[in-house]
Amino acid sequence: MTWRPARLDRLDGHDARETREQLVFRRDFNRRGSVLARGARMVPYPRAEDVFIRTTVDDDRHHGFGDLNLQDCVMAHKRVARRILPGIVCGKYMTTLLERGIQHEMDVEESDTRVNACLGYAGAIGVELSYHIARLSDEVSSLLGFLSSSI
Repeated sequence: MTWRPARLDRLDGHDARETREQLVFRRDFNRRGSVLARGARMVPYPRAEDVFIRTTVDDDRHHGFGDLNLQDCVMAHKRVARRILPGIVCGKYMTTLLERGIQHEMDVEESDTRVNACLGYAGAIGVELSYHIARLSDEVSSLLGFLSSSI
C-alpha cells in the first residue's frame, strides 16, 4: 500500500459531480434541525456550506467535525474519505470495500439511517487508517533507501 498525493489535489472542485455533491450535501445536512453546535452551549450550528469547505481543505487548524451531530459528522468524514481514497494505492478488493462504505448516496436497500451511519463510519475509518499506513510505509521506505545508500 502506498500513497500518491498527486491524485489528491482536486481542490478546484468545479466538475459536475462536485456540484451535485454540494447540492446533496446541503440537502442532507442538519436534518435534525440543530440550532447549537454539539458540545458548545452558545455556538451556532455550522452551516452546510462551511462544513463542505472544511471537508475540502487540508488544514492542521481544522479540528475535525466534533461540533456536528452524528449523521452530519459521518457525512463529512465520508466526503473527506472520498477525496483521500483515490490517492491510496491498494488492491482492488480493499478499494471496492472502502468505496462501498463511503459512497455518496446509499443504495435503496441501505436506506436505513442507522445502516448508512454504520457503513459510513466504518468506511471513513478504514480510509483514514489506510491513508496513514500508506504514508508511514512510504516514509519507512524512503528512510531505508537513505540508510542503505549512506552505508
